[in-house]
Amino acid sequence: FFNDTATTEIYTLSLHDALPIFAQYPKPLEKPRERWIIGIDFGTYKSAVFVIDNLNAPETLIPIEWNNSRQSLPSVVMSPPAIGDPPLFGWEVPASVTSDSIVIRSVKKLLSSDTEYPHEATARTYTAPEVVTDFLTFLYQELQSKPLFNGKDPFSNARVVMSLPVLGNEIQFNEQRERTLDAAELAGFPRHKIETLSEPEAAAIDFLYHHEQWGMTDLHDGDYICVFDSGAGTTDICILEITQSQGVYQFKRHL
Repeated sequence: FFNDTATTEIYTLSLHDALPIFAQYPKPLEKPRERWIIGIDFGTYKSAVFVIDNLNAPETLIPIEWNNSRQSLPSVVMSPPAIGDPPLFGWEVPASVTSDSIVIRSVKKLLSSDTEYPHEATARTYTAPEVVTDFLTFLYQELQSKPLFNGKDPFSNARVVMSLPVLGNEIQFNEQRERTLDAAELAGFPRHKIETLSEPEAAAIDFLYHHEQWGMTDLHDGDYICVFDSGAGTTDICILEITQSQGVYQFKRHL
């Protein structure tokens, strides 16, 4: 790759996690028709949500803020010791908790196992999918309560993009993708509207979009983009070959 005579664009982006890259994956950069584009970075240690309002021109990128105006949400769930008390999520979970509470951090990793969490105080056993579903339910309800949506369903006129768990091979990729979508659907997400992308692919799409918006002309058919995604748990490298179709950029994965 590095001996190729074509131009090589190096685009570095630090995100939470990344996915292994598999087969070819062309992605035309066509503008969605929905009012909202909701991007969810379901990270190992922290998660984040950004929204694009397609009604405005140019499009407006809106970060969703959580407690104390933070733009990230810890991926953590706490089941309190008392029966009837609601679970706590994200920044609600205190730094110090009672020994009878269950605190599960990095909930995204649970999708790779069938671990169960017995909770003696409430006589309940939590399964890994249940914990992930609870976290995504909280995220959905919080998003719905934001002034941007004013209590209305944020997904009624939206396209949803969600990152996937870190995986080791294509079989695990397919299994975990289904588990992610299952948990999201149980949490109230519209499964048929969810587009799943690895974060290096999302970075490449973002780069191509801004490359076009900035009027840059140094990217041609057969050129490559190399994305380095240095995350909290993994570092992923994605090599993408650029093609053009009717003036629209597409890419094909090589690694």
